Amino acid sequence: MPSRRDIQTLIDSKRRRLQKLKEQEAVFGLSTDPATLIQIEDLEQELRELQIQLAQAPDSTEPVERSSTSPITGPVYHINTGGGAVITGQVQTGGGDFVGRDQVKTTGLSATEVASLFGTIYQKIDSHPGLSGDDKADLKAEVEEIQIEVAKPEAEVDNIFLLRRLRNIKRMAPDILEGVTAILTNPAAGFGVSIRKTAGKMQDSAAE
Repeated sequence: MPSRRDIQTLIDSKRRRLQKLKEQEAVFGLSTDPATLIQIEDLEQELRELQIQLAQAPDSTEPVERSSTSPITGPVYHINTGGGAVITGQVQTGGGDFVGRDQVKTTGLSATEVASLFGTIYQKIDSHPGLSGDDKADLKAEVEEIQIEVAKPEAEVDNIFLLRRLRNIKRMAPDILEGVTAILTNPAAGFGVSIRKTAGKMQDSAAE
C-alpha cells in the first residue's frame, strides 16, 4: 500500500486539477466540453477513494517514548509490518533475496529508471504546439500519475485507474498517448504483463 505521504501528494495534485476544471466549467457553463465534465466526475470519484485509502493507511513508523531506566540506547520504533520481519542491521543474503514474509516482485524498474523513460514524454508535452499552458500542466499531471502507478509492485497496480489516465491523455493529445503506450508495451522496458495489456488496449482503440 502507498504511504500516507504518497496518498496525500496524489490528493493535492488531483484537487488542483479538479479546481482548474471546475473553473473552466464555471466560465463555459452549458457549453462546457463533455470531456471536461467526465474528467470532473472521474476526479471527484478518485478523490473519494483516495480519502478512504488515506484514512486506512497505517503509519509505517511511530517513535516510542522510553523511560529513563530503559537499557536501549538507540531510537525505538513500533513498526507495523503486517507479520513480516524487521531487520535493523546489515543482512548478508549471498546474492539471493531476503524474504521477510510475502515475496512481491516489482516491475524490475526503479523509480529513477521509470522517470528516465518518461522524460521524453514530458519534453514532447513542453514543445507541443497545439496545447495551451493549462493543457500542458493537466497532461503532465496525467502522465505523472501513470509514472507513479507503474512504478509500484505489479500486484498493487490499479489497471482501471491506469486505463482512466490513458483515456484522459487520448482526449487531450492522441500523439502523446502514442508515446506513453509505446513505453508501457515495450517488453524491453520491463513492465508487468497487466500493464502491457492495459496499454495495448489503448493502443488498439487509438488506432481505430
